[in-house]
Amino acid sequence: MTINGDTLVFDHDEAEKIINAGLGYISGSGIVELLNSVKVALVNTEITHTDEILDIIKSARECFRLMHYTNLEWAEKQIKKTGWNFTYITEENGQPTVRVAIASVARMKRSASIPLSSAHPTH
Repeated sequence: MTINGDTLVFDHDEAEKIINAGLGYISGSGIVELLNSVKVALVNTEITHTDEILDIIKSARECFRLMHYTNLEWAEKQIKKTGWNFTYITEENGQPTVRVAIASVARMKRSASIPLSSAHPTH
């Protein structure tokens, strides 16, 4: 662990990288402080729609900015370097479908759909 200003930064590889968000699975990459705040909120919230995940991420970013208001330039760089991806099953055209979503500064929406029949081909 290191100290960056008045922020304790954990630089370890012992954290749970993938968590069950109720609706599906989520993983992230970037600054641990921001990743952990999202993880804690997800674990303590009953997620019923992917928009709730995006709202938690947006809220965590705002809290991160407020906590680092004395160095907003640094905070914005960390936010830009931190992102999440999550998977969940939904229905599309009457078929169960796995969706893969990316939540980053550049993209905050669904990025791909994979019909379950093509994800698990039968022989």
